Amino acid sequence: MAAHFVLQGKGGVGKSFVAFLLAQYIRDQNKLAGCFDIDQENATFAQYGSLGVQKVKVMDDSRIIDQRQFDGLLSEIVEKGADGDFIVDSGANTFSPLLAYLLENHILSLLDASEIQAIVHTVVGGGDLFDDTKNALDSITKALPPSVKLVIWENEHFGPLLESNGKAFDPKWKEGPTLAGRVSLQKRNHQTFGVDVRNLLKNRQTFDEALASPEVPLLERQRLKIVRDSIYRQLEQVDL
Repeated sequence: MAAHFVLQGKGGVGKSFVAFLLAQYIRDQNKLAGCFDIDQENATFAQYGSLGVQKVKVMDDSRIIDQRQFDGLLSEIVEKGADGDFIVDSGANTFSPLLAYLLENHILSLLDASEIQAIVHTVVGGGDLFDDTKNALDSITKALPPSVKLVIWENEHFGPLLESNGKAFDPKWKEGPTLAGRVSLQKRNHQTFGVDVRNLLKNRQTFDEALASPEVPLLERQRLKIVRDSIYRQLEQVDL
């Protein structure tokens, strides 16, 4: 069993889209036990009703993190860990507080003792977003121990993922979490695949719902199936 934390300090890079994809994949494996959305500004993940996402308010009206809300969320994961995998989608506004909470309260050790694997998913965006998202990745690799698995989602929508020397992004670190795999969010034709995926997200539909809907045109369903299957094939190679 596992607790999946989607973390990224930069907003608008596709983090909730990753949670959306991951939840459907794990559900299709009959392993999904629960989903939480703790993004305090853009609770996109919580809007997918069929995924049963619980919205958890971890920040009070004064914009101060209420760690007791984290306590309740983590307690539920530990108590129900035997039921399957959990997904926690955090916002850019909760990136640092959640990371600090996991470390200060020895949550990772607690999960390990409860036989729940901690898996962190982070998005690295291309183009102008590369530096900021890579910096967040660096913060994660410096903070987390080898017992935590890390999955890097490479979002090509904003451009190629290139280092400052022009070389392709090749994540490496000496100490820190164990790299469980990399998933590419491939940039496709924006007039066809791009529009189809935007419609899917706008309508707050899962892939299954869209593929089963007669209101979604045939070719649109075909392209959505191509996108879904591409992600699923990659996730099959990730050590989840």
